[in-house]
Parts: sequence; C-alpha cells; structure tokens
Amino acid sequence: MPVHIPDHRELVEQAEGGDPEAQWSLGHLYFVGRDVPVNMAEAARWFRRAARRGHMEAQSCLAHMFARGEGVPQNHRKAGRWALRAALKGHAGAQYFLSLAYRSGWGFRTSLKRSLHWLKRAASSGLLSAQHDLAVCYNSGDGVRQDFAESVRWMHAAAEQGDALSQYKIALSYLQGLGTDEDPARAVRWLRRSADQGHAKAQTLLATCYLAGRGVPEDAEESIRWLQRAALRGDAQAQQRLGSLYHMGMFVEEDQAEAVHWLEQAAAQGDADAQYDLAYMYHCGLGVPSDDVMAAALLREAAEQGMLEAQYRLGELYYNGDGVAKYDKEAGRWYLRAALHGHPDAQFKLGNLHYIGYDGNADAAQAAQWYLKAAGHGHEEAQARLGYLYDIGHGVPEDAAESYIWYSLAADQGSEEGRKGKAEVEQRLTPLDLCNVRVRLRERAEQIVRSQED
Repeated sequence: MPVHIPDHRELVEQAEGGDPEAQWSLGHLYFVGRDVPVNMAEAARWFRRAARRGHMEAQSCLAHMFARGEGVPQNHRKAGRWALRAALKGHAGAQYFLSLAYRSGWGFRTSLKRSLHWLKRAASSGLLSAQHDLAVCYNSGDGVRQDFAESVRWMHAAAEQGDALSQYKIALSYLQGLGTDEDPARAVRWLRRSADQGHAKAQTLLATCYLAGRGVPEDAEESIRWLQRAALRGDAQAQQRLGSLYHMGMFVEEDQAEAVHWLEQAAAQGDADAQYDLAYMYHCGLGVPSDDVMAAALLREAAEQGMLEAQYRLGELYYNGDGVAKYDKEAGRWYLRAALHGHPDAQFKLGNLHYIGYDGNADAAQAAQWYLKAAGHGHEEAQARLGYLYDIGHGVPEDAAESYIWYSLAADQGSEEGRKGKAEVEQRLTPLDLCNVRVRLRERAEQIVRSQED
C-alpha cells in the first residue's frame, strides 16, 4: 500500500493544529524550497513551533539557523541553547554542533573538556564527521592524552561508513604501523576504496605502493594509471611525479613537453619540488625555450618555501650572475639560509665568500668555521681547504696534525689537492707523531660517517 505524503495544504492544517512533526516538515519545505519558494524566516517560524514542542530535529535545525543568522538574527547563545536541548535527547548532529561550539566559544565559554565530551557522544552515536574528528584529536593529543590506537579505532569506524578521507588516513596508519600493526596489504585495500571514490591523495599513495611493490605486486603500469588519475584531479604531488617520470622517460615514453605540462600545474599550486624541477627545465631548455630569468624566479619560489637545494642553487645563480644580476651579498644570503640547515655545498661556498670578504671584510676565521661544518659532512673540497688553513695557520691555529687529517680525508675521496698536501705535511711529522695522528684520523673518519648516517 503506497504511503500517503501530505501536500502543502494538508501540512499547514496539521501544523496549525499543533502537530510538531507537521510543523517541522512544513519548516523543511520552506527551508529547501520544495512546493513553495524558499523562505528562511517562515522556515524558522515553523521550526521554532516544533522545537518548543520538543521536536529534536527542529531544535537542531533552529540551532544552525541561529548560528548562521538564516531567517533569524544571528545569536550564538540561542543556537547553543537549542542545540543543547536536542543533544540531551541524543541528536548526534546537535552533539557535534556543541563540540564545535565549546571549542570555538560560540555562545559558550570555551572548554576543550566539554567539547571533547560532546564529540565523544556524537561519535558514539555513529556520526561520521565526529568519529573522524575524534580520531584526529587522539592522533595529535588535542584535548586528550595522545593515543594512536584509539585514533585508529575511531578512524576505522568512520572509514567503514565510506568516508574517503578516513579511508585514506586509516591506510596511512597501516603503512606506518602507527596505533596498529604495520600491514601494507590492508593499507592498499583501504587506499583502493578511497581512490575509487576519487580521493586524489589516496590515488597518489596507491600509485607509490604499486611502484614500490608495497602491499601489492610491483606494477609500473598500474602506478602510472593512478598517478594520472590523481594528477587530473589536481593533486600537486602526483603532477610533480608524473612530470619527473616524463622528463626521465621512466615507465613512460620520454616527453619533455609533457613533463613541463605537469610540472607547471604542480608549480602553480606551490609545490616546491615541481618549482625546482621546472627551473631546471627552463635552465636547460628542455620542453621550453631556455630562460634563466624564469629559472631564477621558480628557484626563488621554491627557496622561499625552505627547500635547501633551491636556496643553494639560487645562491649559485647570484654568485655567477645567471638569470639575475651578479650580487655576492645576495648569494651569501641564500647560501646562509641553506648552510644553517646543514647543506654542505652551501656551507663550503659561504666559507669561500667569507674568505674573500664578500661583505667588505675578509674573515678567515669565519670561513674556517663554515669549512669545518661542511667538512664534517664529508665535503671533499672543504676538507682539502681545512688542510691548507691548518698547514699555514690562517683562520685557525697552525697544526700539522690537523692539517694531515683533513688533507688525508680529502685525498681518500680522490682530491688531488688533498693528496699533495698530505704528502707534504707527512714529511714534517715524526714517526711517533704520524702514528698518533693516524689513530685520530680513523676516529675522525668514523665521526663523519656517523654524521652522514644521521
């Protein structure tokens, strides 16, 4: 037997007669504009009548209308009161609303404790968005004791309801073994469910799994297919990787123009790796006309985001005057930014600038400090330069043993300067000194290896 759906006239009669369900339904008609023009004020009027009679769906709707100022003057305090009445009756949406209200101070004094209380109730009621947010709280320790296992439990609940973002995040947990046992195969199953819904980051990560054979048999063609889908959906990481693969001709036919196409899209979204790669394409004239000015502009964008290699390369452009006016001070500024974060080449070049006095004052001691940092990371030229400075006592105390050590380390990497310096200093050391210094050399070499591993 077909269910009778009352028309607008019947709803008005029932609502005027005091039926809260009819009042709510009538308000909903005005809210969405079904059978009647959209009228927020009329919707609020009927929601209010139903809400006063205890209709919790109407109470929740009224809370949102007061919060947004739709059909009624915006009033967060009234929004909170109506949401609380619905939440106490078990309305999950109202409970979630209260969790946001207490967190943001909408109509209530800010309270993370109360926010979490209502978030847990909404999540326990099965509200997907609440389950996801609660998982995020446990993952970050926001308002609760950090608990990765509890985060996984709630993210799993949201993922089971079909939420693509939650499916992607639960896959990350299985890949990282965070809050659960590492299980790449299970991660891939969740990634595929998310990717099939069009989640671009899940598609990109799924492509990575196929390329690495992690959780699935290695399959380059399938990897490229998912990368292309993610790139078409605008994922910058997928676009950058796809551009790099076309540039190298890896798993796809080499196509520099296609590489530039994808790198440009990723670079426009601010992807530093794409900006750096595209700068290289412009510098070399690959897929685009050679243009060092454009290369410099792209390098600057990547460098401003903190990409160390871009900062170093930008310093090189200023030092050599490629695409920009030659300017040693600007070169030094970019070398310094990379050097402070441990870039050995930048540390060596900064040492060179201090040695020649690029800022007006030559400072061999400052130069030696930067050479030491670079040499400690295994930089061959810096090691040879330190050998020379310790040999002549410039910027550092004269010390034949230290000179021998640094020359030797450089020589072991194939440095001709290191080989010659080592031979010359060795002639001035006694057999006993040479024996002792070789012990120190082994220790220094081990320290450098450890620093490179770190």
